[in-house]
Amino acid sequence: MTALALAACGDGPLTMTELDPPTGATTSDAPVTTDTSVTTDTSVTTDTPPTTDTTDAPTSTGTPPPSTTTTTRPDLPPAGPAALCINEVMPVNVSSWWLGDVAPDWIELFNMTGADVSLDGWEIADDRYAGRYDLDASLVVPAGGTLLLYADDDPYAGFDHLDFALSDVGEEVVLEDPDGRVQILTYGPVVGDVSIFRLTDCCEGEGCLVTGTGGTPNASNATFEGQFLP
Repeated sequence: MTALALAACGDGPLTMTELDPPTGATTSDAPVTTDTSVTTDTSVTTDTPPTTDTTDAPTSTGTPPPSTTTTTRPDLPPAGPAALCINEVMPVNVSSWWLGDVAPDWIELFNMTGADVSLDGWEIADDRYAGRYDLDASLVVPAGGTLLLYADDDPYAGFDHLDFALSDVGEEVVLEDPDGRVQILTYGPVVGDVSIFRLTDCCEGEGCLVTGTGGTPNASNATFEGQFLP
């Protein structure tokens, strides 16, 4: 809009003067510009966790391999090798060995010596911290031979029957001789008719203990004819 100013010059008539608009002002004749453009940032940033390539990663079943240890009780002096060893265990016997019309779980002892060994003073258990079961003197492992003990939790069935049963989810078998030597065989989960045994009778060291189908109950492990398992 244009502003008009009235001015008087002495006694003369009034005159009107058109004033220039101030700097920055708009007039009715100036076009009005409206900025209708809208800028939208459509980029989305997402924190994506890094990926791991597991193509070559090893898998684990979480089950350790069977193992054996032999120690001497700390309250007794060191002794030489034991005459007997835990040679084989069958924690879930289905049909590998029959005792009449039942198939009890079994533990095989092997005599490494050239003389018969009575089990007088020997003890056995299924946990190193549990109470031991006293084996009877009438039980004898022949020289270079074997003896089966039945882990059926029925000690009244006979001297070769134990007061515990073996577990299919894994546990220990503990054998202690009269001189305080303690053998511990440890195994993990197993299925029916799979035994844990020494590759050669009473062997020691890495790779000695293996698993296989059927087992060799009451016989040398050299006669094994089943399938070895990983």
